[in-house]
Amino acid sequence: PAPEPVTLREMLGGPTGNDIGYLELAGSAGCTALGCAFMVRKAWVLGKLLETQTGRSFGLWLSYAIQHPVLSMFNTLCTDASSYMQERLTRKWRRNMTYKLHDMYFSNMAYYRIQTLSGMPDPDIRICSDVAGFVTAWAGVVISLVNSPVNSIIFSLATARSRSWKWTVTPPLFYFVAVLWIMKAQPPARGFVEGGQMAAQAKLTQTLTRIQLHAERICMLRGEGHESDALKRQIDALRQWKAAHAWMVAMPDWVTMFFFGHPHLNLFNFLGWFQACCMALNDTYNRFQTSALPLSLLEVTPWAAARWGTMSFDFHSWLNGCIGWGAVVNAYVAKLGLDAVSSRVTSLFEALKGMTFDSNREHEDSAFFDKFEDAGPVISFQGVTIETPTKNVLVKDLSFQVQEGQMLLICGHNGAGKSSIIRCLCSLWPVPTGKIQRPGGARQAEEFAGLHEEVYYLPQKPCNVLGTLSDQLTYPLRPPGGLPEAELRRWLRYVDLEYLVDRRIGADAISRVKSAGSPKASGDVDAASNLAIDWEVLLSLGEQQALSIARLLYHHPRFAILDEC
Repeated sequence: PAPEPVTLREMLGGPTGNDIGYLELAGSAGCTALGCAFMVRKAWVLGKLLETQTGRSFGLWLSYAIQHPVLSMFNTLCTDASSYMQERLTRKWRRNMTYKLHDMYFSNMAYYRIQTLSGMPDPDIRICSDVAGFVTAWAGVVISLVNSPVNSIIFSLATARSRSWKWTVTPPLFYFVAVLWIMKAQPPARGFVEGGQMAAQAKLTQTLTRIQLHAERICMLRGEGHESDALKRQIDALRQWKAAHAWMVAMPDWVTMFFFGHPHLNLFNFLGWFQACCMALNDTYNRFQTSALPLSLLEVTPWAAARWGTMSFDFHSWLNGCIGWGAVVNAYVAKLGLDAVSSRVTSLFEALKGMTFDSNREHEDSAFFDKFEDAGPVISFQGVTIETPTKNVLVKDLSFQVQEGQMLLICGHNGAGKSSIIRCLCSLWPVPTGKIQRPGGARQAEEFAGLHEEVYYLPQKPCNVLGTLSDQLTYPLRPPGGLPEAELRRWLRYVDLEYLVDRRIGADAISRVKSAGSPKASGDVDAASNLAIDWEVLLSLGEQQALSIARLLYHHPRFAILDEC
């Protein structure tokens, strides 16, 4: 059976799927409701302010004049509080999503398999960049969908109470027509073009990162022209995607602008003023004698100010009710822009989840355990076929045995499959036929940390970590507080690297830099950032290789696998 499809709740809800942010959603809805109540009161006060400006009670007018800015201030506080809840929801979802991605990414060797087996080119960009855009956009959509009914209901009730429910019918009708037009204007290939644009942007970012990592070698070989041409090709590809996207969304953007977008000349504003005029004409015709019209500029008309105040209250209530309905439309338009980033993030989740599912199924399959056996301190291949993930057979019927204390040298031309033997031994590649005996059997290294004491792999290119000198020596283990300086010197003395202990970074020797995490307790952010020592930059290639030998001596395994070392 295939793994179940990834759901939005599963991605955003944390380990259990229940930490979805109900408190933030309820807080945002509550702040919106309270802000709407202040706005209704403010509209009523504004109407009374207009009504009493021609009266004789200055004190009453002054009280309304004071209430209006105070209500505006409270309304602003409620709006800011709702925005804070949205930001808090965004942070919670990003934390949940990032932690869950990291858990899946570093389990079952998915960080290796996702690129070599699934062929996904940019999981790093998706985790670092796409997740942020994904949760920010979805938080805006969900908050809009939660707050818009509250807004619409409160202001529609205010309009219906002052006028009639008939005046509350036009906003939803208008927005229904607008949504139909916006949906009709959307091109079917929009998601594909936006996805291609994001992929081109990710590839450009990776190209720039590659140039930064290989800057010294590029400089020595004077390869600036070649690298510049490669960048120009990436930029041209990105420009073509952007041009296609701009041409494709021109009509949808124009339709949206026609209904809502322009700050002054849009159908929404015209409809609002038209509705206000209808309200005014209805009052004038039904409540007053037509003989009183037109009004004279030379005579005081007390009822005009009163009617103007009432119309101001009704118009603001109706207009804010429209804004509530407009939030639904804005959420829909924002959802259209989510298709590309949602596809990239969802495909990443599905790939990682599928690897976890396949790994669990593999471990439950007796055939997997039949291929790996723990026969004590011995490594042997018995009739093993070495096959790449693309089903390209490199070696057939491979058999050999190495006992503890023995040495074996495997030679062959480039691409013959020497390193591939190690990949099969470490369960990085599937083993179609044969049996492998190794300490630990079918247990993975992440399931049994003691495997480092049995089999340790020394790669052709040294593996450098970010951390202290002790972390570099003991990797992948991290003793609490790091190794004592005396022990650190002893291990490095075996490979003539003891002088690294006294090498200085800034004002401190390397050995004085303590374990990562200790400065965070004291709030020293700068010190915490200095702990991430980039050893690949700090050490020469010879020093990196010698330090890898010291690491091997520190772990003291039964078997050491050296790949062209």
